[in-house]
Amino acid sequence: MLNYKPISVDRARVQYFQAIEAVRAAENNIDRDRAKSGQRKATQVLQHAQRMERTKKDQQARAKQRRRVDWNVAVF
Repeated sequence: MLNYKPISVDRARVQYFQAIEAVRAAENNIDRDRAKSGQRKATQVLQHAQRMERTKKDQQARAKQRRRVDWNVAVF
């Protein structure tokens, strides 16, 4: 889906709000369309980062419940 290095939820949230501000600051329809396209991408990146963080937390919780070493999950 998205080919990029995973970023933190906080950084994705900053990019999302910057994209919203760019849409508000757009002066004409062409700039607004470009900004909305960037906002849609920023929304996808934010949702993806949130999903990755949620999955990581769930994996760590499951690994702790199993009380065995799962070498694929880093539990720190």
